[in-house]
Amino acid sequence: MTLHKRLRAFAALAALALVLSACGNDDDATEEPTDEATETAQELNITAVNYSFGDVPATVEAGTRLTLTNAAEDEAHELVLFRIVDGEERPLSEILALPEEEAQTLTTFQGVAFAFPGEETSYPEGDTTVNEAGRYAIVCFIPVGGDIAKMKEALANRDEEAAEPPDLGDGPPHFTQGMAAEFTVS
Repeated sequence: MTLHKRLRAFAALAALALVLSACGNDDDATEEPTDEATETAQELNITAVNYSFGDVPATVEAGTRLTLTNAAEDEAHELVLFRIVDGEERPLSEILALPEEEAQTLTTFQGVAFAFPGEETSYPEGDTTVNEAGRYAIVCFIPVGGDIAKMKEALANRDEEAAEPPDLGDGPPHFTQGMAAEFTVS
């Protein structure tokens, strides 16, 4: 399988994970922060445009929760948060160029924030709070020109079992166009 096809398959899997996570029952829901957590937690809003993340500082304090605002007019975007394993020194671009199985051994998935054009975080999965010191990455796996109507349809029908992820188009994933960033949590 060529790298381009592998990346498209991974983007489709990421999109499916997002859709399926949104259909979980209340038992699967992420717990709401307590008043104590809310008082100490900080929030960092990341702005998504075609095809980059804005407002990503080099260093973020532990306890910061990432949110996403999609400033694009024509593309949906996601912020998929990964922690890069301790001791890994290669830049994010090299990690993303590795075979999927190898890249997965170097990262730990944390959460997703998704937004349609002109919207803020919706359909979150996992926790986008960075609590542990180390290197982190944010990546958008949605394909360029991804079919927004199909995304909305999949989300509207998220309570139904889906055998396959929705076909979002043949475009390369946004991260191949530069929509990936890394930062350090102190």
